[in-house]
Amino acid sequence: MTSGDRGETPPNGLLERWRALEPTMARACAGEGLAIHDARVASRRLREALAVYARHHDEQTRLVRRLSRALGRLRELDVTLERLSESTQAMDSTVDVALAVRLVRRKVQKQRDRVRAATKNALSISSQRAIRASMGALLERLGAELAWSDEPLAERLEAKLLARTKTLESSVRRVGRRYHSARLHRVRIAVKKLRYALELRGESALLGTFKRAQDDLGRLHDLEVLLEFVARTESSPKSARRPRSREALAVLRRHLESECARQHARYLGRRSALMAACASVRDLVGQAPSPARTS
Repeated sequence: MTSGDRGETPPNGLLERWRALEPTMARACAGEGLAIHDARVASRRLREALAVYARHHDEQTRLVRRLSRALGRLRELDVTLERLSESTQAMDSTVDVALAVRLVRRKVQKQRDRVRAATKNALSISSQRAIRASMGALLERLGAELAWSDEPLAERLEAKLLARTKTLESSVRRVGRRYHSARLHRVRIAVKKLRYALELRGESALLGTFKRAQDDLGRLHDLEVLLEFVARTESSPKSARRPRSREALAVLRRHLESECARQHARYLGRRSALMAACASVRDLVGQAPSPARTS
């Protein structure tokens, strides 16, 4: 974007992302499952746009991040319940797996109730009003700032794309082909941030590669969260005293461990394509890749 393209309005990418979040907040904060998902994704996309286009956005990012994290904790537990139901349908066993599922579901639901209570302030009407007021003030100020700025917005976006690409490449190389949960989670976050920044540029050709990697790693993370709940249920005194419960939970745990291994293998199958897509992003911004060791 050149100086002749600038006017006294905020960038379209920022406006669109705010308009995607704003109407979903009330329903999400009221606990609607689909709205929680939509608002969580919209809030993360908005944060990426703020990082690109707004120089002074600490207050807005803090408020939106607070909402995003509260919704994220709820959404994670909703997805855990979904994965638990899927596991029930996928398993074929003579053991009473339904018993294990009931025990784990009860523990997940209790956790969700606790999280809902703990995040009440972040999901309140007053918090929603604060976000709306803060974003309104930012958008009004930003239009005037950009009209007088000598820095093309395209340069800001390309700098962010390059930074996100470097982070993703580093994360992928660091974990290599190992199954390392924490490092794979960092790859997932890096993929997500690069994808959301790339969307601002309108480059649809590469988005599918990043989306598939994000989905693979996201499902792996979901299964790992569910496995943690299975382990907690197994270690509870009540379950430990009942052989039938112990056996059912062990079968469920082994099934989920196998699913995690398969999901990790899916990610590894896409790893080369993911790194090639990173190279393509560098081509877009005209930056040659730095020397890298193989892993």
